[in-house]
Formats: sequence, C-alpha cells, structure tokens
Amino acid sequence: MRSFSSIFAITFAASLLFANATAQETITAAADKANYAYGDNVSISGKVPAYVEGAKGSIKVLTSKNKVFLDTSFTPKPDGTFAYTFRLEGSLLEEGTWTARISYQGKNVITSFKVLAHELLVVDIDITIGSSNPNSGKFYDPKEITIKKGTKVVWNNEDSTSHTVTYGKRGSPGVGSFFDSGTIRSSTFYEHTFEDDGDYPYFCTIYPWMIGRIIVVEEIQVPITVELSMTTDKAKYKLGETVKVAGSAKPVQDKDVVVQVFNPGNSTFSLGQFRLLADGKFAYSFPLKGDLAVPGNYTIKATYLNETISRIIQVQEAPIPTPQPDTQPKSGSKINAERVSFVDVSGSEKKSLGIGEQVLVQSKLTNTQGVLQEFVFIVQVKDSDGIIVMLSWFQSALNPKQTVSVAQSWTPDSEGRFTVQAFVWRSVLDPVPLTTESLQTTIKVA
Repeated sequence: MRSFSSIFAITFAASLLFANATAQETITAAADKANYAYGDNVSISGKVPAYVEGAKGSIKVLTSKNKVFLDTSFTPKPDGTFAYTFRLEGSLLEEGTWTARISYQGKNVITSFKVLAHELLVVDIDITIGSSNPNSGKFYDPKEITIKKGTKVVWNNEDSTSHTVTYGKRGSPGVGSFFDSGTIRSSTFYEHTFEDDGDYPYFCTIYPWMIGRIIVVEEIQVPITVELSMTTDKAKYKLGETVKVAGSAKPVQDKDVVVQVFNPGNSTFSLGQFRLLADGKFAYSFPLKGDLAVPGNYTIKATYLNETISRIIQVQEAPIPTPQPDTQPKSGSKINAERVSFVDVSGSEKKSLGIGEQVLVQSKLTNTQGVLQEFVFIVQVKDSDGIIVMLSWFQSALNPKQTVSVAQSWTPDSEGRFTVQAFVWRSVLDPVPLTTESLQTTIKVA
C-alpha cells in the first residue's frame, strides 16, 4: 500500500507535466514597440507550439475601431519562431489601440499596440541635485517648457531626497487634479502624457518652493530659416533705363515675394508681388521713368516669409533728349482722389478695427480729363515695424469726367497701429502717379 506522501509526489509531478505541456501549447507574440506613428513599420514576432511542417498560421490586425487593416498568413520556422512586418499606411489609419490576433493549429493569442498620427514625443525634466535647499536656485530643469499635445514628460529625480510633481499651485483649489506623482524617491522617475492643450503649473508638496510649468499646444511653431538673396544687373543706372532684379529664396513655399523700390525721397517708386519658381528663383524689372524718377540712391527691398533684404542702386541723370511732340508729361492730377477711409460690410465708416474684422479700404476717384484713363489702384498696409502685412491691387479705367468709388478688402489678424497707403498709378509696370493727393492714413486694431 502506497503511503500518502508517495501519492502526493506522483500527483504533484503529473501536475507539473500538465502545466509544462500547457505552456508549450501556448502561442507567444508581441509587437516590437508599444507605440507607433503613421508610416512606421510594425514587426510582430513570437513562437508557436508543436510546429507542423507546411502548416501556416494567420495574422489579423484590427484598428482601434475594429476595422480589418491586415488579414494574412505566415509560415513559422522549424523551431516554431515567426516574424511578420507591415507598414502603417493607407486610408484605414486611425489613432488608438490596435490589436493583432495570431492563430496557428487551433491556438490563438492577441497582442496590442498603440498607433498615433505623429511620433510620440518624450521630454525629460530633471529634479536637480540640491533641490531640497531653497537657495539652490535651480529645482525643476527646465522650469518651464512648451510642448506639443501628446508629449510624454518624464521627471527624473537626481536629488538625494524624495520629491513630488503635483499639479496646481500651493493652497489653490484643484491641487493634484490633473496629475500627481506621489513620492518620487531618489534616482527614480515619474512620467505623464499630456493629451489636452492648456497651462499646467505644478510644484513639490514636500519642498513647495519648487515650482514648474508645462504649456501644451496643438502644434509648436518652429521658426523657419529663410535664405534670401537679391542682385541687380548693374550698380549704376541712368534715368530711362530698366533695372533688372534677380534673386532666390529657400524654402520654396506657396507664398509671395514682395519687391518694393523707393526713390531718393523715400516714395514708393515700384512694387511687385509674385511666387517663386520651382527652383526658388525670381526676377523683376522696372523702368526708371515717370514723375517719381529722379537722380539719387534708390532702395530695393525684397521680402519673403519672415525675411527682408535691401540693395541700393545709384541713378544718374540721363542725357537730355530732343523733345518730341506730345511726349512731355502733363502737370497736375489726371485723377482726383479723396481721402482713404474704412467701411464695414454694411457701409458704415470705421475709426478703429478689431482683429478678424473685414473692412474695405476705399477712396473716390474722378477722371479730370476728357479722355479715357486706365489706372491701377494699389493698397498697402504696414505694421508698426514697417513690415508689409497686406498688398493688393486691381486695374480698371475711368471714362472722361467719371467718378467712382474704389476699394480693396482687408482683414487684420493682429493688434497694433497700422499705416495704410493707397496709390493710383498708370499701371504696376509703369508706375506713373495719376494723382497728386497723399492717400495715407493710420488706424488702430485692438
């Protein structure tokens, strides 16, 4: 008769054999990372039990909304291991937790991973050595940062004592409501992913002089580095000649290059607005003709994105030509222009504007001649730094003695005091002023 201990030993050994056999019959599978961004490659690998030569397994990948993204097969190696890689691309992409179901010979396993539209960003903040001393001067480093929504922030405690990272301000309501690390021991860390934009102050509840701030935004505006160059075909010109301007700019974007030319009296002599060519180059030319064409130094300014450069050319008197009949310019205004004013969409005049408020910059023009007069009406708006924020024009014609109201639309997108100038020229390429009135005013946007 067997003893109780012998029976127990046999039963225990059988249990171990059954457990080992069960473990060997389980599929193992995992993705190579926990988080992926659109366009990444996902690699799922693992091992199947009881390899059968020629037998195939299947992998079905479901999106966060249970749409079938991938349904394919795989053949494991003789040792049971397998690996399958696919790319996150196509119209089914969506953010969230995805699942992959792996099946082989009646056995199944499910693994999951997270898919983000953008790469998961991680930012480190150090809890510096000596932070427990109020005279240390540096506690959370950096003390204040601006991050993109979805960024993970990791606080590393490099100090010799424990600290906390607790949302809010000491003594204010809501302390710890958005995040609270609890005690972070020395040489450990705390992490939190910021999914919503906003302003998140925080402090250490143990040493309350330690304060920090996280600002979360939808997108971080990265300053664009602009390369802008400009030359002219000559350095010196004579009145009546044509100045040829050439240049290039990078990066090439769907934005205008604005070229302004100022005569020695600082009056706008010529202007152009155009897009870059595909290779980033641009060209512009203007004749040194008209009532504003006088000898002296001319300033040519080119503006693209946030960059403005200047070049000075020297203009000299041209030899006096023999007068020809009907070629001499007539003095006085060919078009009379009233002061520039601002009216809203209902026609009411505005003395000040709000951000995003659309207005018409208008004037009234009268043809003083007995002949048809073609003209271009140009409106230019500069901010307090002299930077052009709006430049537009249209071309038309006035019948003899005709009076019309002309206007260009403007919607300010920032506050400040702006200078608004209007010009009435023969054409953009032939910048001969048709009026002697000064069409300039200022307006405040708040």
